Amino acid sequence: MSLKLFRKSTKLTRFFSGKFLLSPADMQELMDVRKNREKNVADFQAFFAVSDALLKPAANALTDADVVRLVNEVR
Repeated sequence: MSLKLFRKSTKLTRFFSGKFLLSPADMQELMDVRKNREKNVADFQAFFAVSDALLKPAANALTDADVVRLVNEVR
């Protein structure tokens, strides 16, 4: 079994760039996190697509200022 490391350059400041190494296990973990994040974002967007379709026309007419005012009234 060969150990293959992935090298990634990163800029730490304007004047110095550094490098760090990732093991295959670390890289797989990062890829799994990315895949999970992409799934969560897709689920989130699908949820809001359904909920937006259920909104009444009056809700679509609300401005940001109206929403802030309503929230402050409830507090």
